[in-house]
Amino acid sequence: MKNILSLVLLLALYSYAMAQKNTPLAATYEKDKRAVLLQWQHLYKNAVSYTLQSSRDNTFFTDIFTKQNNNIYFKNIISYYDKTITGEKIYYRLKINLKDSLFETTLPIPVTLNVTENTWLIYPLPAREFLHLKYVGNGTIDGVISIYIQRINSGVIYSKLRLASNTKNIIIPITNLGSGIYNIHVSIGNRAGWNQQFNKY
Repeated sequence: MKNILSLVLLLALYSYAMAQKNTPLAATYEKDKRAVLLQWQHLYKNAVSYTLQSSRDNTFFTDIFTKQNNNIYFKNIISYYDKTITGEKIYYRLKINLKDSLFETTLPIPVTLNVTENTWLIYPLPAREFLHLKYVGNGTIDGVISIYIQRINSGVIYSKLRLASNTKNIIIPITNLGSGIYNIHVSIGNRAGWNQQFNKY
């Protein structure tokens, strides 16, 4: 009985991990449109549909959009603008609906909406050849900018950059990265800084 339960747990963990690896969700706040752009790639051939969910507290999620898999071309990018945003931070996740009422969800992504404070914007999402970072805020950057890119599922750091404090627009080549979901971290001086996930396809 113990072996059966262990097998079920392993299969569940494997299934969950595959959802994180194969269907990452990217989210970007676009200030001019006062909306959050959400994008993901159709890599789940047996998905009946995809449902975007949002949360204010990262605990209780509600459905905001559903895309049926009506002959979506494999590897197509699916996009949706969430214009019903409020508050300063919102969390998003993608629910992959399978047959027989089964489903899997991706890890939640936090999005900061109050970009009047000092922060960074990242685009395009998903990314293919280059990743752009733009500093947004009224404050000055008072230290050396350090950036590293890390793969989520392996923890391997693929890229490290150090830039002068007057750099506010950064272009990072990512053609050397394989398809998947990554974390990008920006720090100023020795202080903890900003980080966000992005999808490379």
